[in-house]
Amino acid sequence: MGDLLKDIDKLDFKTISFNIIIIVTCVVFSLITTYFNSNINVRLNELGNYLLFYLGGVFGSLIFIFISKIISTFKILEIIGRNTLSIYALNEFIPLRLNYLGHPFGNGLIKKAITFCVLLMIIFIKERVSAKKGERMFHFLIRLDDACPTMNSKSWEKIEKILQNYSVCPIVGVIPDCLDKSTSFQNKYDDSFWTKVLNWQINGWTIFIHGYHHKLNRIPNGTKTFFKNVETHSEFVGLSVSMQRNYIRDSIRIFKEHKIAAKGFFAPGHTFDANTVSVLAENGINYISDGYDIKPFIKCNVTFIPTMFDTPRKMPYGLFTFVFHPSSMKENDYLYLDNFLKKYSKHCISFDESIQFVKGKQSLFGRFCESIIFLLRKLRRRK
Repeated sequence: MGDLLKDIDKLDFKTISFNIIIIVTCVVFSLITTYFNSNINVRLNELGNYLLFYLGGVFGSLIFIFISKIISTFKILEIIGRNTLSIYALNEFIPLRLNYLGHPFGNGLIKKAITFCVLLMIIFIKERVSAKKGERMFHFLIRLDDACPTMNSKSWEKIEKILQNYSVCPIVGVIPDCLDKSTSFQNKYDDSFWTKVLNWQINGWTIFIHGYHHKLNRIPNGTKTFFKNVETHSEFVGLSVSMQRNYIRDSIRIFKEHKIAAKGFFAPGHTFDANTVSVLAENGINYISDGYDIKPFIKCNVTFIPTMFDTPRKMPYGLFTFVFHPSSMKENDYLYLDNFLKKYSKHCISFDESIQFVKGKQSLFGRFCESIIFLLRKLRRRK
């Protein structure tokens, strides 16, 4: 019966007095059905008059529904509700154990007091363990790629509005000097682009350097990428240290000219090498949005914010970066993001919050994921 009435909770009953009137009315009708019905024994399937029995069930369910609406803000009741199973399982077990100890535990009052204290201690421990688990819960960042003067401004405005609705502060990858025609979604250069970037920064968005020209060249045979990667083209892999140093320094200079603080870096196509990481650290860029793990990790004196999955999905725990390319997003992509944030925006954190989860080196699990994802992508390319 309670299941049939579960949707009543969606109705808006604002006043306590109205709830009390409903409760009193239901109590009266419940007593009437009880009075006119015969003795009931559910265990023996003796229900008396079926109509009166089910009416009594409806009125009884309504009583508890409306009482719960009045007392819904009582913290102590929330704690009791979360620990009902523990209380139910132990409230008889503890006195039985005490009986074996004999005097002075034979006194009923003493047994009740001890039972109460033990249950209180168990509940306290469970609540503390739950709080600790909460610290290891699921968190995620939103990352927006390919911001440049020829981006699809309307699409970016649309995603900006969605993120503002849920107070989300993403990482934005800005291309310092874009020469990649594949990122051009409008014919003319947007003269107000860097003003937009500055406003994002003022509003708490974190700006990362995303490549330099965003132009990819074929990776020379035998050249190693920093992480295992199936991509065949890169803007950085295989370039000399001096060339990469010039790219990074020019990028930082362009950012400074527009009063933008570069908090980190990520490369086009997730492809970079050990020289890239070394040059970034040399120039004060100590964060890279890339890598495989369920928490930020340190490698070669640089902190990596992992990006194992692009598409948002609820995970049991860990920190993940979900990546979007606003200029090429479809209507369904916006709807998916909006629905995801509607459910899980409380798990979304900013870049500054994410670096508090840095614990140490890349874990064994992270290295395992790196190998598995590399293998799966390699197999997919062969098809």
